[in-house]
Amino acid sequence: MQIHVQSSFARFMYSQGYDTWIIELRGAGLSTQGMDFGQYIDPLDSISQRKDFYALKDMQKQLDLISKYDWDFDNYLEEDVPAVMEYIKDKSEPKDGKLLAIGHSMGSILLYAMLSRCGYEGKDSGLAAVTTLASSLDYMSSRSSLKLLLPLAVDLVYPCIIEFLNHHDAA
Repeated sequence: MQIHVQSSFARFMYSQGYDTWIIELRGAGLSTQGMDFGQYIDPLDSISQRKDFYALKDMQKQLDLISKYDWDFDNYLEEDVPAVMEYIKDKSEPKDGKLLAIGHSMGSILLYAMLSRCGYEGKDSGLAAVTTLASSLDYMSSRSSLKLLLPLAVDLVYPCIIEFLNHHDAA
């Protein structure tokens, strides 16, 4: 599928000179190429209008895959994220040795977990900056007055990313 540069943040970043990588979790999206999922695919999935039923069925497929291939969130965090970061650093050779990371959904949660672990262990994360999108973190129970700023985040996040990037050397 071709996505116009104006419709893709990754393509936009690439057009601005950044070495851009899109990572898929093990067992999802393009990372499943080469794996035999024949036993998990129902030929009617593509033509069914019962989306809720199939969304649950897709969730069950993911759970089946986790049990079959014996990997989970901890494997993503402890094995996949460090391996991917090392691979990208090796191929991209960033000047400061650090990466910029933008996580979406589960990718955001993995970035939060990684940063939390690095902070707890007093280790360098290897990241110059992190932005998360569509993370499933819930701030409603927070007693911090900072949660009052959350409605402003939509108007602030994109301009802040652009501002940061304008001051950071492109690859």
